[in-house]
Amino acid sequence: MTFHLLHRLSSLALLWIFSSIKVVGESREGMNSSNNNWRDKVKGGNKYHPSSSTPIKKSGSILFWFKATGFGFFFDSTLETVDHCSPFRPDITFVVGLLGRYQSNPKPDHWVVVKKVLRYLKGTSDIKLVYHKVQNLKLVGYTDSDFIGCGDDRKSTLGYIFRFADGAILWKSVKQTLITSSTMHAEFVALFRVSTHAVLLKNFISELKVVDFIAGHIRLYCDNIFLVMFSINNKSITRSKHVEIKFLTFKELVKNGDILVEHLEIDDMLADPLTKELRPNVFQKYVINMGLKELFDVLD
Repeated sequence: MTFHLLHRLSSLALLWIFSSIKVVGESREGMNSSNNNWRDKVKGGNKYHPSSSTPIKKSGSILFWFKATGFGFFFDSTLETVDHCSPFRPDITFVVGLLGRYQSNPKPDHWVVVKKVLRYLKGTSDIKLVYHKVQNLKLVGYTDSDFIGCGDDRKSTLGYIFRFADGAILWKSVKQTLITSSTMHAEFVALFRVSTHAVLLKNFISELKVVDFIAGHIRLYCDNIFLVMFSINNKSITRSKHVEIKFLTFKELVKNGDILVEHLEIDDMLADPLTKELRPNVFQKYVINMGLKELFDVLD
């Protein structure tokens, strides 16, 4: 995604437009971003009523185990519209990536899911990413992975998200390129990916000189306590011998003080909705913690 935070948080009443993404400076709280173009498309017409509380059902297994069989009714163009929202809506990133795997040859069940995403976007069309003015700016990352979640090729899906100024600035949900042999292995891959991005992101923000200081090291959260212990343990452990050497790079970053890996309970793992479908009440809690707020909340 593009970075939304190319903006000095102490400035007042700034308005920038990058392509079709509008970034608005708020005088009290901070700033928020939105895109009115896609919102108008989603809100137009009644055929996607009623709205939906989540972009995908908890039992979304219809996307797996079956090869697509030639269903293409408006799928391409509709998915393109939905995909256009993804750079500023981390809450739909997982399902957009999931549907994209079947874009070349979708089946009817995939079209059903696309319509559910549209209903969700319609019901949340006033949501904006909100960033707050804070005293100590800290870059915080969250990383997670499922295990062999894709029934087609048995590969896992990793997800990560970074928060800055109380809002999400970078996120990703992508299927891993290799088949992992355990949950630990899958989460190692995700942690390696997010650790390298963390350092690059911090350097990128610093070089922009839009903020004076990013406090301390980069804190990365994962819900696997074994990985946290391993990140600070210099000894080799049997369970980790099958992990490729390059995935141990993050241990050097920890040793050098660039990042700090900490354990976070699974119920608080912000990257969880980037790797799997969730129940509505759980999903909506994560949406708020990502920094997504409705328009009337921003203006209060």
